[in-house]
Amino acid sequence: MRLVAAVVGLALMVLLAGCAVPARRPIVFEPEGDENTISYYVVGEPYSTSSTSCGDVTLHLSVFSIAGSGYMGAFVHYSYLGGESFLLEPLEDFTLRIVEETGEEVVVSPRSPSDLERAIRASKNAALFAQALFAGISAAAVRPTTVAGPNGTYVIDDTAIKQAVIANETVDVMAATQATADILTEVVHSNVLKKHTLFPGGDIAGLVYFPAKFAATSAYRTTRTNKRELSERRFELSFETPCGTETVVFVPVEGE
Repeated sequence: MRLVAAVVGLALMVLLAGCAVPARRPIVFEPEGDENTISYYVVGEPYSTSSTSCGDVTLHLSVFSIAGSGYMGAFVHYSYLGGESFLLEPLEDFTLRIVEETGEEVVVSPRSPSDLERAIRASKNAALFAQALFAGISAAAVRPTTVAGPNGTYVIDDTAIKQAVIANETVDVMAATQATADILTEVVHSNVLKKHTLFPGGDIAGLVYFPAKFAATSAYRTTRTNKRELSERRFELSFETPCGTETVVFVPVEGE
């Protein structure tokens, strides 16, 4: 019991010591409020809710990395209060306008669920090919073990064993790569916002992904340079509703 207590105590000391190390604070995207929009925080993350005669829309913007590519992800929750059915088409109804400090603007459209899944699949295939190629090169470079003893030098022909070990390790690594890609595909597929017909009183929630090259290097707790580049941008997220266009401006700020 004393040994267990000592191990637990040591683990806590290491954890606390790690927490005491100064770390760069993350970037969050704070919405600008107006007469129709309120902004607020939920567990350290900023959200906005806009109200119109057609319903209420809650938005949250954050950075994602999917298959090595950067995305701005917009969480959307829409409660529809209109009088007729409304077909929500995320690829058509949402746009993200990125405004640079210089005034230059880039308008970005969402990526479709099938595009995201293809990107994950392509990244997985590239990783599997690289792993198989590395294993082949490693196996080809294997040589018998040479042992130097008091009575001379001996050569042990264990090439087949070494190659079998490389093959087994490669199988495990490739299986892990496949499993990770499958999990990521399922997560993206189950959370991305898709085309959906809303009837009066209905609501829907999901993520809309916008490709952004800088996002892959400007995610949480990044370098000081990347955070500065990110903070110099403004993000205008627009949503076409039956009552008109709802636009919320997000400004990058330091989080907790």
